[in-house]
Amino acid sequence: MDSLLNIDLISVGIAIAANIILGFVVFYRDRKNTTGRLFLLQTIILSFWSVANYFSYKVTDLVITLWIQRLVLFSAVPNSIVFLFLMHTFPKPRLQMPKRIVWLISFLAVATMLLTLTPFVFSGTVLIPGVVAPQPTVAPGMIIFALVAVLSIPLGIFFLIKKYIQASVGEKNQFRFLLAGVIIMFALIVTFNFIFPTFLQNTRFIPFSAVFTFPFVLLRHIPPPPLQHQSGRHRIRGIYLDGLQLHQYSLCQFGQPDCRQYHPLCRRPYRLGHSH
Repeated sequence: MDSLLNIDLISVGIAIAANIILGFVVFYRDRKNTTGRLFLLQTIILSFWSVANYFSYKVTDLVITLWIQRLVLFSAVPNSIVFLFLMHTFPKPRLQMPKRIVWLISFLAVATMLLTLTPFVFSGTVLIPGVVAPQPTVAPGMIIFALVAVLSIPLGIFFLIKKYIQASVGEKNQFRFLLAGVIIMFALIVTFNFIFPTFLQNTRFIPFSAVFTFPFVLLRHIPPPPLQHQSGRHRIRGIYLDGLQLHQYSLCQFGQPDCRQYHPLCRRPYRLGHSH
């Protein structure tokens, strides 16, 4: 049991650290880029969602567990909506969705978030023999949550697949890993954090929720083919830096001035959409 607890805690810590670090790396490369901002926002929401999932499994008090489980759904709504905006915007530097649609979706998201904190979604929690964590009692409001939050996921994936199909050969190489990571992550989340608890009353996989974000973080971080072999118009406004480049870039920016003479990333700012 102790080893299982340690695995849970380590997985949450690694997921949060990886999400936050990668999110800020992308954001600081171009603070005005909407794609980078959305990605940072989603990594923060994913981290909060992971923590809420972790404690919803560890706490045994029925009242506290109920509110934590409501917070899980509360954070799942903006996670799905931001994902939708990100997939629709990527890789452009500005939001591509009409402002009226953005405001409408945002209003529905806020309303749904408030709904998840009421008894209309989870009316209570009960202890079931043989089940470790308290089980939520699902109320009719779960339908609204599913329409707003869950359906945003396949819609965002649809936009990404559409862009992948329409992309050039060079762009497809960069979209492929992102698409794989997105599909794997949300397939795991929807299966083990929504379908299992809601319809099968099975919450045993909830403490590993943070692990479900790993495919998205890791596959998104796999570098595309070398940039020098791609023309400027065939390079996505990249949020990709391989591990070696990121390490060298950080050395240049933080206390290693001599490196600036040798590494190309240090001789000029590396920003989203930068052309060689």
